[in-house]
Amino acid sequence: MAQSVLAMIGSSVHSGIQGEDHHLFRVYKAYSSEARLALLQVLSWGCPKPPSQTFDQYLFSSGRSCRFYRKAFDSQQRGKISTNPSGDRFDVSLLFKMIQLACHSLAPPEDEVWITPDHTRLEYLLTSIKNARNALVHNVSVTTQEKMVEEIETLRDLLTKVVKISGTLYCVNSGMVNQVLRIIHYNLNNIRDQPFAPLDLQDYSNHLVFDSLKATLCLNGAQELKQTYSSKIFLNPLSFLDKNECHLQVGEVFTCLSVQDLRVNSRSRLVHCKELLELMETATSDSEGSCEIQNPSLMILEGQPGSGKTTLLRLYVSHWIQGREDIKGLSDYDLVLHFECRDTCIDSFTQLLLSHMPQTTAKFRKNDLMHVFQSLKAMVLIDGLDELNTTSQKVIREILHLKSSCDLTLICTSRAEKIREVHKLVSDKARVMHMKILGIPIEKREEFVQAYQHQLKQHGVSQQDISGLLEYLHEVPSHLQDFFRFPLNLVLLTFLWDGAQLRVRKINSMTMLYLETHRLMIEKFLDRLMYHPSTHHLPLAKLTSKCESFRAVLYEEALRALAVSEVYLNERATKRLTELCISLDLPREEVFSAFLVATSDDHTLSLSEKVKFPHKGIQDFYAARHIASLVKEGPFPDLSLFISKLDELMKESSVPTFAWRQIVKHTQRLLGKPVSIRSILLEFHEDQSESQDIGRYQNVICHMVNLLHSSDPRSIEHYAAELVTLLDVAKGMSFEHWVDILKESHYNPTLAEEISKVLPKFSWTVRDQDVRAAAAFLSHNCPSQLTIDIMNDPNQLPHLHELLQTAATCINCKIYIFFHHHWRRPEEGSSNSLLLRLVPAQDNSVSPESPSSPDSSDRLRFIDGPKICLLELMGHFTGQAVHMLPTSIKEIRLALADDHDALDWHEALPKLSHMLPSLRNICELPSFAMSLH
Repeated sequence: MAQSVLAMIGSSVHSGIQGEDHHLFRVYKAYSSEARLALLQVLSWGCPKPPSQTFDQYLFSSGRSCRFYRKAFDSQQRGKISTNPSGDRFDVSLLFKMIQLACHSLAPPEDEVWITPDHTRLEYLLTSIKNARNALVHNVSVTTQEKMVEEIETLRDLLTKVVKISGTLYCVNSGMVNQVLRIIHYNLNNIRDQPFAPLDLQDYSNHLVFDSLKATLCLNGAQELKQTYSSKIFLNPLSFLDKNECHLQVGEVFTCLSVQDLRVNSRSRLVHCKELLELMETATSDSEGSCEIQNPSLMILEGQPGSGKTTLLRLYVSHWIQGREDIKGLSDYDLVLHFECRDTCIDSFTQLLLSHMPQTTAKFRKNDLMHVFQSLKAMVLIDGLDELNTTSQKVIREILHLKSSCDLTLICTSRAEKIREVHKLVSDKARVMHMKILGIPIEKREEFVQAYQHQLKQHGVSQQDISGLLEYLHEVPSHLQDFFRFPLNLVLLTFLWDGAQLRVRKINSMTMLYLETHRLMIEKFLDRLMYHPSTHHLPLAKLTSKCESFRAVLYEEALRALAVSEVYLNERATKRLTELCISLDLPREEVFSAFLVATSDDHTLSLSEKVKFPHKGIQDFYAARHIASLVKEGPFPDLSLFISKLDELMKESSVPTFAWRQIVKHTQRLLGKPVSIRSILLEFHEDQSESQDIGRYQNVICHMVNLLHSSDPRSIEHYAAELVTLLDVAKGMSFEHWVDILKESHYNPTLAEEISKVLPKFSWTVRDQDVRAAAAFLSHNCPSQLTIDIMNDPNQLPHLHELLQTAATCINCKIYIFFHHHWRRPEEGSSNSLLLRLVPAQDNSVSPESPSSPDSSDRLRFIDGPKICLLELMGHFTGQAVHMLPTSIKEIRLALADDHDALDWHEALPKLSHMLPSLRNICELPSFAMSLH
């Protein structure tokens, strides 16, 4: 293997270059010069391009796509290709690839003829030269003069056949062929027989060492990485739920995710994980119209807690380790590295390589390691940019700097609230491709639950029948469907179903799922304590009280850790919780395993066990519980009595008068009013004035909304303005995020009014799951543009009529309405009654139950009050709908259910140009499209 070269070169450091080294260098020189010369000659004869045209230009003119070109050649190769029209600076590997793609009269690269032994075929001979050159670097056996001569003569025979066969194939005159052969023979003889100059020896030594180190890092390093990451291909989702060690292979439970491309205003698309690399390649080509851009794309996967960000990256690691081909392009990478931004032990990219490949990198000097790494095609999967700390930020900056000089692909994950900061960090160093994970599509959720439950049964963890759960998912109300799109929520739901089926029916929000799951976890934990040797003698009430005491401190530590962007508990917190277990006479290991997860980090230099929260979303929930408990305490109950006792104490202590007055003043101000949520959030921050710190608490505040509403609906009204202000200051809140917040409050009207004040002014897109919230918002505020995009049956969607009626009152708002279900299945219902809901509220004389009367519907054009600005409409409308349409309409996408519909519209068409002067286009499904001018 390549280690033999390293051993040979390493021994030469002390003893000088020996005679056997000369033999090795001669063979290496023969391949690096004469084999390269022969392949260059084949390329020049077989590629019919003008001398001034570069090979990339030739490939594009021959029909090769940018995407294909970028996949075939790495960034260093593309740099050589674009600046070297003759190809005389190409190495053997690049010449071989280019011959396969650019030379005519050869078999396609995937043809078996390239690897089938046949010394009469040019394809096989070229492959033999390339393989022999690689074998020289990967497995050195030439040490004696006799072996050196044998290797050179073998190469001479190969090169002779290649030149002669290619000369015949490309109709080169025999004089030219013989001249090339004479040059090759002459040079091979000199390489074999002439003494080396000192500079030549050093040059050959450097090149051979580099190629050997590259082979070592590529082969041994990849093998060691796969061993290091072997634990990452397994998930243990029940470790914090039921103290079960159930390691599930990520590929067995992972399903597709719906991903939205945020670079443009495009619709979300269903994306399997195998498509992400293809999307990056496509985006790189499409965005510039050129295959060469200075900073190739970096993908940021934005997602809410539990949306599958971490699992998706682990799936990539799993597939790379297993060598699976279903993620297209993944097998092309020499190395795939995985880095978690919460890591505090690794402070440089070099250390990342050293810690993840300790045995392989021990053979390298640090400078050589980075130099060799940059010659490889590598990918770095970066998990949790929103969890960056001081040390991991240094690593990320180094990776971004390194990216500009090598073929490095980056796929990163982050929460939504940190996206602005992430863009600031990377946008000036790489071209960003921003994607948003929306979750598991509704049609795939039952499949996910079935796969997950099947794996649990395979591991003997659960034998519960889930047919009822699948039925529940199939019939879940529309306002909850969006909630179950996240994998973590479905995992929690399955766990809850397995332990307490009746509780599933109570769930109506994300926080409620967390609450019910947490209650079940506590019950199971208390059951275990009832049989534990150290606590079995205690009554349940006593154990419950002790558990509450521990959880109160745990919730506080969750908030403390968030303040420093940590998911791990530091030494102080771990010690505090340990001492608390001792004081409460609770078994530490049992208590910790119920609420936390222990992990071992091996970073070569140290082996340490850390305790962390099982998931960032769980940590957020714990922190919200702590804040809710403090808010629930309310203002001080008897402030005057407390002040009087404080007065007596200060007089006894001889406190100076001015200081005493200040203490009383601040005490009255602090205790005389309810505590603010902001002050609690920033309690553990060194600088409590930094508003940007609020962003990390976005999910905590979301939980707070539900906890406040559940404890006392009046408290949400008291804190509504502050909650909205905190989220607005945090930035990064989309319309969809605000909808989720309102759902957590069960659509509290006070909170809806406060949210409406900070919603985007320009455009809202309202989908099925947003209808009720959007109706509440619209009653207080209207955007400049409103898109109502309904995929399911609108007649079965609660609150849609309310939304449409409210939309009719919007002033200076351009409205676009799409009823996809009626458009696809017109036979299942008409959209006429929905259209009639757009009648402005002032016209109470028109009955929404009778849209078919021409007399009544004609009156819609002449009513007083604001006129709706409806520009585009999609659905199934009968001909009578023409009398209901406002004059602002520009385009109608019309579905016809039967001949009656067609006849109605045929009769209505002559009136359109007069009644609807702005109408420019009617698109009919399925037969025709007609433009009106």
